[in-house]
Amino acid sequence: MPTLTAVLPLVIAALAVFFGPLIQLSIAKRQIRATVLSANRQRWIDELRQLLAEFVTLAVELNTIARTGMYSGQNTLDKTAKMQLCRTKIALMLNPAEKDHQLLLVLVGDAAKGIHQAGYEDKTDIPAFIALSQSILKREWVRVKAAQ
Repeated sequence: MPTLTAVLPLVIAALAVFFGPLIQLSIAKRQIRATVLSANRQRWIDELRQLLAEFVTLAVELNTIARTGMYSGQNTLDKTAKMQLCRTKIALMLNPAEKDHQLLLVLVGDAAKGIHQAGYEDKTDIPAFIALSQSILKREWVRVKAAQ
């Protein structure tokens, strides 16, 4: 009859043959999930950055038009419509449960309202908008790097 010292290595080898691939599969699934999540988050960051930049550009242009009174008819309407589209996309991309995302939405709304109320005074807070946007994008970038 075989001794425990002779059987134990066989049992361990059998367990390794059976559980090794299961563990490798589990690790591979986690790595794939992390890679996909990281790529999706990076795409989200890039798209949000583009929308925020476009929104600020349109807000500054429309604010200048409002302050100077140089409305150009269809061009101004097109810019206003494009800014509203950016505003809506930004709102749909942000998480309403996060405080800084909520504040960014308020600043987006204030910038849009400020243009229509500006007259000769710039009532939009673009520097605060940019600073908060940078903070949110930086935090998300750190999450992407941590997941890799």
